[in-house]
Amino acid sequence: MPNETVSFKEQYERLTKWQDRATLIGLYHTAKCMQIPGWRVLDTAAYFEVSIGLVSEDIRLGKELDSNPKLAKIETREKAVGMIERKLRGM
Repeated sequence: MPNETVSFKEQYERLTKWQDRATLIGLYHTAKCMQIPGWRVLDTAAYFEVSIGLVSEDIRLGKELDSNPKLAKIETREKAVGMIERKLRGM
């Protein structure tokens, strides 16, 4: 069986769970920032063909998933973002 190389974008499109998608975007963005000085959220958004806001939230979600395993159990991305926003506001 030949090796199949799958791009980050193709992998992202195959993923169905918000947790996996947020983690992938966060990892991609971090790697690019380390490889290319001046890499921006805008560049990551353009690569994945998604909004800057979604990338920004996914980077934040990815970081929170690393430190807060309970977040991964939340069913929807929207609820997870709300939980993080409440945490930041101190609620």
